Amino acid sequence: MDIPIIVIAHNRPDSLRRLLRSLETAVYEIPVQLYISIDGGGDPEVFATANRFNWKHGKKEVIRHGKNLGLKKHVLACADKSLEHDGIIILEDDLFVSPLFYCYAQQAVHFSKDDEKISGVSLYAHGFNETAQMPFQPLSDGSDIFFMQLASSWGQCFTKEQWSRFKRWYQGHNAKAFSEKEGVPASIIKWPEASWKKHFIRYMILNDLYFIYPRASYSTNFGDDGTHHWGDNHYQASLIFNNNNISLTPFDESRAVYDSYCEILPDRLNRLT
Repeated sequence: MDIPIIVIAHNRPDSLRRLLRSLETAVYEIPVQLYISIDGGGDPEVFATANRFNWKHGKKEVIRHGKNLGLKKHVLACADKSLEHDGIIILEDDLFVSPLFYCYAQQAVHFSKDDEKISGVSLYAHGFNETAQMPFQPLSDGSDIFFMQLASSWGQCFTKEQWSRFKRWYQGHNAKAFSEKEGVPASIIKWPEASWKKHFIRYMILNDLYFIYPRASYSTNFGDDGTHHWGDNHYQASLIFNNNNISLTPFDESRAVYDSYCEILPDRLNRLT
């Protein structure tokens, strides 16, 4: 499938260089297009770094926005690139990827592309319950993936169809106030307006959709100081380096399916008895 990579950058040249180095050493079985999208008003060295980078695995295009979009609009604009391809992998500049991230993304997307329950694929292994502020460990059911009603923002992939469905929904719902009555956790409602992910999670809850998550992480977040993050970071994950044979269980057969509170669904829990 034609799934390019788009890197979101703004004001962190050192972070961008680190991510690009990890992308350069990853495994690609086909040519892959790389976009580097730079928001306006940032450090000029970010643009220089993107221009100098020699991408050996396919075409490279640097997109430099003339004005500052802000994080939410920038992510939405980057995801719209999926409409020109079969899908898109989105990486913010403070991430780092496993050499196997692209192989995993291709397998997971191809496996789930016709399942309308799936709204995206995460590269990041979710290991922290932000609602309870406690570690999270999904049930082991023999599969290398599990499912959750949370969107991923630390390495995510959408097919063209998945993003198109969200885009249509968002155009009619983005101005509507959030409510716990819809099932959206209060902690997510309190996220800043700069968050695109809170809208996507709301979309998933209202439409009973899920993200695929890997049990071992193909991306990690360094949490470098930036416009929307500073201070400590406890979201780093150990990367996987040695598994090309991924065991993928269909959504309907999986026992490890979780809601937006990181709670296992009752019908999946009943399957354990």
